[in-house]
Amino acid sequence: GDGLDRFSRSWELLTAERRTELVWDLVEATAENVAFDFASVCGLAMLDGEPAVREQSYRLAAEDASPRLLDPLLRAVGADPDHEARTAAIDALGVFTLQAQVEDWPVSARDAVQSVLLQQFRSSEADLTLRQAALLSLSYLATPDAEAAIRQAYQEEDMRQTAIEAMGRNCQDIWLSDLRTELQSRQSAHRLQAVLACVEMEDERLVTDLAVLIQDAEHEVRLAAVQAIGAGVLDLHRVHGAIGGAEAEAALAEAERSSDPALRRAAAQALSEVRGRDEFFSVPPGLTSFEDLARGDETEEDNILDEQEEDDLEDL
Repeated sequence: GDGLDRFSRSWELLTAERRTELVWDLVEATAENVAFDFASVCGLAMLDGEPAVREQSYRLAAEDASPRLLDPLLRAVGADPDHEARTAAIDALGVFTLQAQVEDWPVSARDAVQSVLLQQFRSSEADLTLRQAALLSLSYLATPDAEAAIRQAYQEEDMRQTAIEAMGRNCQDIWLSDLRTELQSRQSAHRLQAVLACVEMEDERLVTDLAVLIQDAEHEVRLAAVQAIGAGVLDLHRVHGAIGGAEAEAALAEAERSSDPALRRAAAQALSEVRGRDEFFSVPPGLTSFEDLARGDETEEDNILDEQEEDDLEDL
C-alpha cells in the first residue's frame, strides 16, 4: 500500500552500498525475530539492478520463507545473471524444499521447486558451485528424483562430499550403508562430513560406528564424533530412535579419559548436559512414575509443603 510506495521512493534515493547494507540488516533482524515480515521489501530488492542487493534479498527470502516469495525466487534461480546472487537464490530454495517435505505441500508446488533445482543440477552450463548448491537444496525432498540426484553426485569425485552432506539432509534409511562406508573413508573430509550427516540421521544404529571415530587420527573428526554422540544422547529424551543410550554414554565416558584436552572437554560437556537433563526428566521423590506426575497425584510431603505455603502467604 502507501507505506510500500513511500518506502520505494526512499529506496531509489539510496546508494547501492546503502541498499545492500539495509537488506543485510533486515536479514539479521528477521533471524532474531520471526515475527518480522519483510516480504514486500524483499520482493522490491529482488528486482534491484545491483547484484549484491539481489544476493542479500535472496538471503532475506530464506529467513522470511513467505510463500509470496517462492515464484520470484524460482525465476531468479534460472535468470539471475550474477553467479553469487544465483547461488544465494539456490541456497534459499532449500528452506522451501524443507517446508515442502515437512508440511506436505501440494505435489504441483513441490514439483515446481524440484524441477528448477534439477535443471540447475543437470545443466551443462552450471559450474560446480551451482550444482552443489542445487543438490543440497534439492536433498530435503524424499522423492525418487532427489534420491537419484544424490546417487549420481555420489559417483562423481568432485561432488562426493556434497552428496554425503545431502544424504544427511535427505534423512532416509537408504543412506545408512553409504554413511557407514564414508565413516571409514581414507579421506578425513569425507569422514567428517559423514559424522555430520549421522547427526542429521539421528539413528541409534550408527552409535557403534561413531564411537570408533573417537580414536580417529584427525582431531576434527574425533571432536565431531564426540559431539555427534553427545547431541544424540540429548535427543534421545525427545526423539525415539535417536543416536544415544547407554552405548553412547559409555563412548563419551571413554572420551572423557582421553589424553586430548579438547576431546576431554567436549566429552565432559556432553556428559554434563546429559546428566543435567536426566535430573530434569527424573521422577520426583514420592512419585512412582511419570503417570503419577501427569495425574497430579499428591503425596503427604506435597500436602505438607502446600500447608507451609499457605502459612507463609498468611504471614505476608
